[in-house]
Amino acid sequence: MKTIFGDELNINFKYASRQNQEKYLHQLEGLLEGLVVDDQVSIGEQKMLSQWRDSVAEYAHRAPYREIVEMLDDIFRDGIVDVEEVEDLKWLVNRYSRNSRVYKAVTADIQKLHGLMAGVLADGELTEDEIRGMADWLDDREHLRKTYPFEELYALILKVLEDGEIDVSERQLLTAYMLDLSPASENKVVEFIGLSVSDMNLQPLCAVNVDVELSGNTVCFTGKSDLFTRRSLKPLIEAEGGFFTDRLTQKVDYLVVGDEGNPCWAFAKYGRKIDLAREMRKRGSELLIIRDAEFVDSLGWEL
Repeated sequence: MKTIFGDELNINFKYASRQNQEKYLHQLEGLLEGLVVDDQVSIGEQKMLSQWRDSVAEYAHRAPYREIVEMLDDIFRDGIVDVEEVEDLKWLVNRYSRNSRVYKAVTADIQKLHGLMAGVLADGELTEDEIRGMADWLDDREHLRKTYPFEELYALILKVLEDGEIDVSERQLLTAYMLDLSPASENKVVEFIGLSVSDMNLQPLCAVNVDVELSGNTVCFTGKSDLFTRRSLKPLIEAEGGFFTDRLTQKVDYLVVGDEGNPCWAFAKYGRKIDLAREMRKRGSELLIIRDAEFVDSLGWEL
């Protein structure tokens, strides 16, 4: 079965390690958060929950899924899923995840974030309450800073909420990015949600509200800046105990992007270094992509 959670849920579950089983548990936890972030459960969201249940049906006799599946079956029995039932299920799932020996806050919350995105996208429509609910969820998880896809999603949601209004184009852009950030492949997401991002030019998202620490850290620069030149930036970084490099490697902590005044999320084109940095973050690197203006402001430089 193809699901928004990926084929591996069915294919590898029989042989999954305890850690992998925990991953699916945390995804369910995040999914449940997403279902009730706007205090209602739509038909599409009920289908998403049913899809997760069907995906683990063959293994429902195993702990910790046995009790969870039994509760899901009770919830589905009358054909209606309400918020109170989801809250009860959240309590049960949370009890198992927090009692787990392999529970780690960052890993668990990133898995919950993937589930959260799946939950709010379940009916293919993002409401204002869901977007603001995600913003609150992200605000409460400072320990996820630097991790993927937290920084990317956090930056975009702050941008969308910046003027206090959320228009149709912003909803569509946020939906497309969330599909792109999903751990499942695009085709699997499209099959269930009915949306496509294949023709959209999704640009890299820069981190926001970053406390830059230069001492002992390495900085790489790309693009053109109206604030400094590559030559003038190097001594400024070294004066504060940092290192400057022209090569983007695993040792780099900050990739500073010179955008000549254009917002990072609206780049018409982006270069090889940014593309590589994006892939590095997807593979677990804590490298941050940061705009030149944000970088300078964080350090309090007056250039």
